[in-house]
Parts: sequence; structure tokens; C-alpha cells
Amino acid sequence: MRARAVVEDSHQRGRSMMAALALVLAYSGFGGLCFAMQKHHRQLWGRDAAPALRVGLRITGWICLVSSFWACVAAWGEAVGAVAWFGVLSVAGIVLACLLPYAARTAAMIALASPVLMAMAIVLG
Repeated sequence: MRARAVVEDSHQRGRSMMAALALVLAYSGFGGLCFAMQKHHRQLWGRDAAPALRVGLRITGWICLVSSFWACVAAWGEAVGAVAWFGVLSVAGIVLACLLPYAARTAAMIALASPVLMAMAIVLG
């Protein structure tokens, strides 16, 4: 009985980490798409973005959003994961939209640092 409890606890911890990873990737993806826009890039850096940088931010943003979907499906399965992904997108979008007008640099730093910190948390375990 004890072994089963350990396995279930391990499975639950893995599901929680995947859910957190999905949220972090969705936030970073929305951040990449957001800062690829001239208005928000100008708000952050005080100048327009180079075209190559804008394309790179867009591609990175979409890759993060697709990876977020993968993390939701890995955590909850195909049916529930697809629905949960919309919830994750909603939470990430609302957090970014609330931070952007008042703390654009903070929003950008969170978008950059959170995937790195999440990867370290997964590796260290």
C-alpha cells in the first residue's frame, strides 16, 4: 500500500510541474508576441524593434504557446489537456495584460526568466 501512495504522489507532483510549465510557457509566449509589436517594444525599450527581432520574437512566442499546449496534454491527457490549455492561456493573458500598462519591464523580465527558472526546478526536482 505504501508503494502505491509513493507512486501516486510522484505522479501528482509531475502533473503539477507540467501544469506550472504550461503556465510559464503560455506567459512567455504571450510576452514574446506582445513585445514583437512596435507599440509594446517602444514602451519597453524606447525605440522601434528591428524587423528581424520582431520575427524572432513572434516565432519564439508561437513555439512557447505550442509547447504550452504540449505540457497541458502531457499533464492531463488529450481531452482534458486541450480544455485546460484554454484556461492556462486565459490566466497567462490576464496576468500579462494587468502587468503591461504599469510594469512593462517587470512583465518582460518575468517572461524571460520564468522558463529558465522552471527548467531549473524540473531538473533539480
